[in-house]
Amino acid sequence: MLGYEGKNSLLSELKRQGLANSLYVFQGTDLSNLATLDISIDLTQAGLANIDTIVEQVFASIELLRSSGIQETIYNEEKRLGEQGFRFKEKGGALGYVSSLSRRLQLYPTPQILNVGYSMNDFQPELIADFAAKLTPENMLLTVYNSAAETDKTSPWYDTPYKTETISQARLDRWRTPEIPASLKTATLIRLLLKIWS
Repeated sequence: MLGYEGKNSLLSELKRQGLANSLYVFQGTDLSNLATLDISIDLTQAGLANIDTIVEQVFASIELLRSSGIQETIYNEEKRLGEQGFRFKEKGGALGYVSSLSRRLQLYPTPQILNVGYSMNDFQPELIADFAAKLTPENMLLTVYNSAAETDKTSPWYDTPYKTETISQARLDRWRTPEIPASLKTATLIRLLLKIWS
């Protein structure tokens, strides 16, 4: 839902303000005891100068989803989109594919290893609400890639300059209670794609 790109979406709002070019939402780290939801936003120069506004709008979108809840009809649409994504998935390299399957065998039952990341099980609103409740500024790792940024450290592995900072309480407070732009709304159903794929 956060990755929706249509009218009244997070991406359309950021584009309207000239802050972003693209937005991708995906499962990042996936271990037996933790997983991450990654949101990657390709920023414009104006976006780089307005990081706090962008983060606030991300949390505004999360708050909209949290407050409106995920309706079962939308969940079922997303489930069907996942099934279609798996059905029309492009073939990749054999070595990489086999390697990913062997990793999945350690985490998932054998019948599920082929469609991990595409399949969704039964609608569980309590589980979704519990996950959404954890999407908070305090649980966020904010990473900004900017070749012009001031740095004070260098990675010993890649010889890459970087800098770490603690996020101030004032910034966390702003993001915890975001101002929700009137043009930002929860995503509508994506029926057109489903009709094309049916």
